[in-house]
Amino acid sequence: MKLRYLFSAILASVLMFTGCVQESIDSFEDIKLSQTYLLIPEAGGSVKLTIDSKVDWEFVTTETWPKYTEKVDGKDVVKDAWLSVDKMAGFAGVTEVTFTAEKAEAGREFELQIKAGNKSQFVRVRQGSMVAEEAKCEDVIAGPDGKTYIVQGICTKIANDYYGNWYMNDGTGEIYIYGTVNADGDYDWESFDIEEGDSVKVEGPKTTFNEVVELVGVSVIKVVKTLLKLPEKSYMAELGGETFDIKLAYKGKGVFYNIPEEYKSWVSVENMEFKAGTPSKLEPNPADTAIVYIKVLENEGKTRQGAVEFSSSNGESTSISLYNFAQAGIATIAEVIADTEIDAQAVVAGQVVAKHGNGVIVSDETASIYVYSPETTLEVGNNVVLAGTFGNNFGTIQIKNIEIKSNDKATAQPVHAAPINLQYQADYDALGTFSKDNPITISYIKVRGVVEKDDYGVYIKVGTSEIRTCLYKTATDYTEKVGKTVVVTAYLMGYNSSYKYYQVIETSVAEVTDELPAITLTEIKDVAAGETTYTVAGVVVAVGQAAYVMADATGNLLVHGDNHGRKVMEKVRVTGIASHYSGYSTNTLQLVSSSTDLIAVGSSWTYAPTVLDATAFDAWIGKDPSTATEVQVTGTVVKSDSYLNINVEGSTKQATFKYVDTAEYEKFVDKKVVIKGYVMGTYQRLSILPYSVTEVTE
Repeated sequence: MKLRYLFSAILASVLMFTGCVQESIDSFEDIKLSQTYLLIPEAGGSVKLTIDSKVDWEFVTTETWPKYTEKVDGKDVVKDAWLSVDKMAGFAGVTEVTFTAEKAEAGREFELQIKAGNKSQFVRVRQGSMVAEEAKCEDVIAGPDGKTYIVQGICTKIANDYYGNWYMNDGTGEIYIYGTVNADGDYDWESFDIEEGDSVKVEGPKTTFNEVVELVGVSVIKVVKTLLKLPEKSYMAELGGETFDIKLAYKGKGVFYNIPEEYKSWVSVENMEFKAGTPSKLEPNPADTAIVYIKVLENEGKTRQGAVEFSSSNGESTSISLYNFAQAGIATIAEVIADTEIDAQAVVAGQVVAKHGNGVIVSDETASIYVYSPETTLEVGNNVVLAGTFGNNFGTIQIKNIEIKSNDKATAQPVHAAPINLQYQADYDALGTFSKDNPITISYIKVRGVVEKDDYGVYIKVGTSEIRTCLYKTATDYTEKVGKTVVVTAYLMGYNSSYKYYQVIETSVAEVTDELPAITLTEIKDVAAGETTYTVAGVVVAVGQAAYVMADATGNLLVHGDNHGRKVMEKVRVTGIASHYSGYSTNTLQLVSSSTDLIAVGSSWTYAPTVLDATAFDAWIGKDPSTATEVQVTGTVVKSDSYLNINVEGSTKQATFKYVDTAEYEKFVDKKVVIKGYVMGTYQRLSILPYSVTEVTE
């Protein structure tokens, strides 16, 4: 943090170089400067400095000069500071150096240290005027970095009570105060007596760090103590509605309330009580206490936030504070994750499906969420309603500071979803890494690898992957399994970027000796029907009633099976026997599944159908279709008994819908459509499993 001072070379050296080695500051005979203060015009330009030294000398580099590091798209990028110099060092004798700066939007300056042996000299280079401008927070946010502002606002949160890091809000916006110093440039937080709720006027230069607008190393001009003290902990009201009380201390002439317009339909103040403070020798002017009874109506929707504004005045100043609270609501975990703001209150309901030393996973039919609660009494199988603070901990979406609203204490083991199969290293490596900006979707996964253990945890090493799986805060001793191959099912809930491991809460760890089946190409040719078993992987690109089509870069394949449960854009691995349906060569090659593993959800695929005109369409009829081919045809939909066919323009032949619920497409009867899908068969008609049907409007 930069010191605030009136420039003096001797004073600066005293302030900045107190340490193990005492520097000589009694004489500057060894190094003399032509000037100790240089000014560059705001429009830009250069100034010269003459250094007369009896020994070799050099400028001392800092974190901000002559280069600095800035985060760009999450990466550290080294940039040049606004002030450049043509020589960073020189030999004994007289040397002329030139400082240069481009045009500035606001006043700025650097104090530079020059070392010559065990001596130091200091020179200050300023560009433009450093006169502070009085402004609102919104003006600071919109203004240029480097400009000095005077701004007054409410201290809303204290982040560090040594350096004096805190947040200021004046109603027009919020800025971060990074460092608060006294007249000597020292950190002396207690001397300012700043508390949350106080109105504070400060002066300091603006900077922007990781998109956060800051005033750096501010001096305090004025502190107006708040006349109101509200409870620090917010309240979570019951779903069915209730009346709760809050106690607040005040030193003004009474307390007044106002309910913001957006909350008036369900929030009201039912009553207020006042208790006078008792004077004593230690506190001759104690605060009085107001007890406010707040009534909230039943909530029929999701968790909601409410607030009541309180004010108190003593004739000279007025303090206004907002008491924020929340009310439990009905929402799925997926809705909570999608709609809740960080640090807001939230309620989740579901079953505890996994537990470790720092918390639990709670799931409902829509999603799972991590509940951080190291001292929790929750157990696997419990059906619970939990209230707490919604957060993002380095990419783990979580609920913390929980309050257990209800717990049925059930112990029945949960039914887990089919795990995403990451036993193959290629799929495991594709899992990727996670960060605060790329949060984890908590998933149930299956991994295979060798058990490793050290003083910090138990890990699963998957092949040669650089990222391990950590059985995070596990309660089980896996010492006997070290060095053995195991298959683990677990909930993925965290990622450690420093040590490169996924954090999971395991539900099973089983030692295995079998080998994974080999992976073959999706494009299967020259199949010996009914004899050859294949294991293939791909993205589900079209879904029918008793079949679906999976694809990869080499081709497409029909997978046949009732109640398959697949969804478009899942990535799956299927093992089965390949054949032509009923042995007919005019039916598409298919795989009859014997086992299916889900690898991932939400995959992507680019469709690229082959457009068939009448001639190309006719050429398909009666031919061996081999693997499922993606096509596009245009024609009019007609109904024949329970079938839906398509009269293709320019052809006497028809296409027909295959493996679909015809009722879903009867709305297109007698209408011209474009159908996109995959060829299932070519006998007499071109059978198509569609992924898109759109009406042609001319």
